Amino acid sequence: MKINKYIFTFLLLGLTCLNCIAEGVSGHFSIDFTNKNVKFSSTYNFLYEWLDIDRNTTFEITRDEIDELNIRHTTYQQYYNGLKVDGNIVLVHSKNNIIKSVNGVIMGKEDSIENDIPSSILKSAKHNNLKIIPISKNGTTIYKKAIEIEENNKRIFIDESTNDTLKILSQIYNVEGKGYTMYNGWQDISCTYGENNNYTLIDYDRSIYTLYAGNTTQMIEEATQFRDNCEHYQSPSSTFSGILTSITITKVSGNWWGNSLIDSDPDLYIKVKDSKGKLLYKTVVKEDTKFPVTWDLENHIIHIDELSTIEIYDEDYDSDDEGGSISLTKTEPGTYYWSNSKTSGYFTIKANPAVDAHWGMQKVLDFYSIKLNRNGYNNKGTRIFQFINPVGQCGENYNNAYATLDPNGIGYMVYGMGDGIQMNPVVSLDVMAHEFTHMVTNFNGNGGLNYVGESGALNESFSDILGTAVEFYGLGSKANWQIGEDVMVTYSDLRKMNAPKKSKAESKEKSIQAFLNVLGLDNASELPTEIIELINNIDENIGLSPQPDTYQGEYWIDTEDLENDHGGVHSNSGVQNYWFYLLAEGGIGTNDNNESYNIKGIGIENATKIAYRNLTFYLTPDATFEDAVDGSMKAAKDLYEDSPSILKTVYECWRAVGLHLDKYDKIYNSNAIDDAINDELEIYSHEGFLYIKSSCSAPLIIVSTSGTLLYHTKISPDQETHINMSKENIVIVKVGDITRKVLIQKS
Repeated sequence: MKINKYIFTFLLLGLTCLNCIAEGVSGHFSIDFTNKNVKFSSTYNFLYEWLDIDRNTTFEITRDEIDELNIRHTTYQQYYNGLKVDGNIVLVHSKNNIIKSVNGVIMGKEDSIENDIPSSILKSAKHNNLKIIPISKNGTTIYKKAIEIEENNKRIFIDESTNDTLKILSQIYNVEGKGYTMYNGWQDISCTYGENNNYTLIDYDRSIYTLYAGNTTQMIEEATQFRDNCEHYQSPSSTFSGILTSITITKVSGNWWGNSLIDSDPDLYIKVKDSKGKLLYKTVVKEDTKFPVTWDLENHIIHIDELSTIEIYDEDYDSDDEGGSISLTKTEPGTYYWSNSKTSGYFTIKANPAVDAHWGMQKVLDFYSIKLNRNGYNNKGTRIFQFINPVGQCGENYNNAYATLDPNGIGYMVYGMGDGIQMNPVVSLDVMAHEFTHMVTNFNGNGGLNYVGESGALNESFSDILGTAVEFYGLGSKANWQIGEDVMVTYSDLRKMNAPKKSKAESKEKSIQAFLNVLGLDNASELPTEIIELINNIDENIGLSPQPDTYQGEYWIDTEDLENDHGGVHSNSGVQNYWFYLLAEGGIGTNDNNESYNIKGIGIENATKIAYRNLTFYLTPDATFEDAVDGSMKAAKDLYEDSPSILKTVYECWRAVGLHLDKYDKIYNSNAIDDAINDELEIYSHEGFLYIKSSCSAPLIIVSTSGTLLYHTKISPDQETHINMSKENIVIVKVGDITRKVLIQKS
């Protein structure tokens, strides 16, 4: 923040006189208005007169809401000659029409604009944010602007311009079911019944659509069309267990397929049917079959239920021969064998990662709703699509998951299936909550956090923080402080919030064994040269490296080195991650600045509320770590004003990771208070009066040499206190923990 000078006599229209008034502000600023009695109704006077901004600047209110603490949060977007100044916003926080604090980023008079802006340019017209829905007509899809209403358990879409009814969805309703997840076993899920008399992985109550995306021809970037070509995961029952991934016939018995003289080898194929007899899949014909023979079904989603059947056939010219059927009595993951009078073999069932994604997103949305009072990623309950096994595997990267928006502004999640060497399917609860939180950050009401440098590191950190909070919410005692531990094959995890410097994997033996397992080899000497090279560079290939646990300490990445992960966004996030861990759990240690700490945590729920409130109310798009310190202190004060120990702990955790702000040091760091008082304390006497001035707020006690208390009060910073001591010759003065003996000078 750049503040040119202070004026102590300026009186704003409608305001009481402030103790200090800034003539000009530019860049980042944060101002505490406690005890200043500035009315919110005079905010515009503040914006123009107090900040002394160029009159070509205008402001538009983009957010104005009152939270559960009755604190009003109003966001003002800055425009200059009608042009939006990207990322420049002023956040005004008030209660009962009195401003509590103001922070933000502003373009002031002293900031120059490279190109002149013609006065003829006016502010752009606001875009009408209407919902757009696809309508099928004559075999093609057209898009209409529509208003959605809910009535009698129906979702009705009304044309915005003609009031015509465009679409009614009424045959689908939510039911409670069960799902077998890869990483957390059986879980309760919500699904729907009604599409083709099947149950599908759609949750209309939460607006979650979990889709199979491996069969589409569109690229992932073409999200609107992409999801139109995706399939719903379906099951004949409300239980979603495993998917059939391979069938192997090891031998056939007898000559049921035909005459061995003229047809010595069968031409086999298989039909898979569900418990209702519905055909789920028919394999290709294996002509002149040699044994063993395997049908690889990995890329086909064949979702089975108990009493599904595998039927074996031999293809003939006139009529196909039946080779019997195998009834599936279990559908949990595993390898199952059969042997009967006609065939022998085995089939494999794996857990369906779509169940993890569907259950996990339900947990994510419930966490945000129940714990943080947020309705979805944009706080409007907008639907979210989830793409499993997408085309191109997230840009040919199987080891990836991400969240983004389609052209209509609807959020979607994308989950790669892993390569089986470095990662398994990327559908663990903490990872999907991490990616979802990126969208929450984008819709935080103040423009998100720019994905570069310190703001980018904060962006990543908030995703780790809330991703971990969701894991503790969803998994209870099974949760931990690792990120991605379920997903990783080669390493134990992606990051450790409780020990950022240990985020690098311990050894390469695990990766070697993973490659041997996948390739079916016995020892490392059989691995190809390119695999050995990959193992030697595997840290770099999957982005694993130690993180700093101290601001600008060991492993800190230069934020101006944009070629290095946008200025170290995944590395430097470790600083706030560790702050959050200490805030929740506590810890003892010494940081890279040789500063020791001993902290008692406040619990993960309290810590989460502070972090989330900071993200959604106090940070601007290019926030720095110092802004995060200031914002978290404001958030903590909002939530726990009556618990000074919590406020002190929040700041102690920031000091533990190497971040200090003078204004909080003077309040919460006793050593800093004493040093400041000792350095700048002025005490003298004249004509029987004692004069005292300190740079910090501190308690003042004056006693006589005999120990009698003469005077006590609390002095304000930089304000001189004078007391009549004409009856005393010598007094003992104590300011904070500093004690001085003073001779009273008399006239």
